[in-house]
Amino acid sequence: MILFILLYYFQEGLLSPDLVHTILQKFDKSISEALNKQVKAKVNFKADKLLNYRHCDNVWTLLLKDVEFREGNNVVEVVDTVKIVACISQTD
Repeated sequence: MILFILLYYFQEGLLSPDLVHTILQKFDKSISEALNKQVKAKVNFKADKLLNYRHCDNVWTLLLKDVEFREGNNVVEVVDTVKIVACISQTD
């Protein structure tokens, strides 16, 4: 949602590309800090099939099919496909 709002303001000439980039960096950092401090639950997932994987420039991309998410022993969600993009986190 935030990306669409920033894109709108950028297209209207109200935000510069540098400001959009700065806002997104601060948003990502805030979300990461909030998740680390406030979320105590752990979710596990299991996929029936790994459709595709790629490792390029220290970024992993995984495409999974028929994925089941569990919190403890409870199934929380079952979805057709999941795309995971993971990279090494940067420390400040």
